[in-house]
Amino acid sequence: MAGIIVPKFPEKYIPTWREMEVEVGAKIGGELMWELIDTRNFSRPVVVRKGKQKNMILGKMIDYWMKTSNDNNFLGTMKSSSASYGHVRYCVLGTGTSAPTRNQTALDSQIGSNKSFQTHSASSDFGVYGVYTETTYEFQEDECNGDLTEWGIKPYSTTPGSLLCRELFRDEDGDPVVLTKTNSQVLRMTYRLYAQRASDYSESIVRSE
Repeated sequence: MAGIIVPKFPEKYIPTWREMEVEVGAKIGGELMWELIDTRNFSRPVVVRKGKQKNMILGKMIDYWMKTSNDNNFLGTMKSSSASYGHVRYCVLGTGTSAPTRNQTALDSQIGSNKSFQTHSASSDFGVYGVYTETTYEFQEDECNGDLTEWGIKPYSTTPGSLLCRELFRDEDGDPVVLTKTNSQVLRMTYRLYAQRASDYSESIVRSE
């Protein structure tokens, strides 16, 4: 009786979970464009001062984004077409002068009330330049007048320690400035929150060690 011939198959290598680790780099940031507008000539308002600056995202908000599973997490914030459901609903102003740090949860010295957003939009997909939301706030002639030095963005009007970011007003060189607002001026704040692929990791990498 002839023996049974067992066919031989090529060996298959199954990589470990660590060898299949995907290494991805991304960055989260914020950018503010501000304009101080003289409205005495109602038909032709004049921008008397303006600036553009970046800011850090505070640590407590990043911790919250990482642990929540509902639409208030980071992905929910970035895809929301309404600031009411994201983390950029309110803008606040103050007179504090301390350097921003990641562990801050409030302005040094807030003046006036929380200003709700006026307009809000979100990018439709990731694209080449990442995803972003853009939100505008306007402080009218009778709001927050005086010498302004700091600003912040927050998701809730009453929850303590819910600040998304805090920064000082700065000039084009990055130096702190005092922004003096009067009762004949409107302060328009346009805030962009974005996520971008880090330059060192333009593509995902499957690493074998």
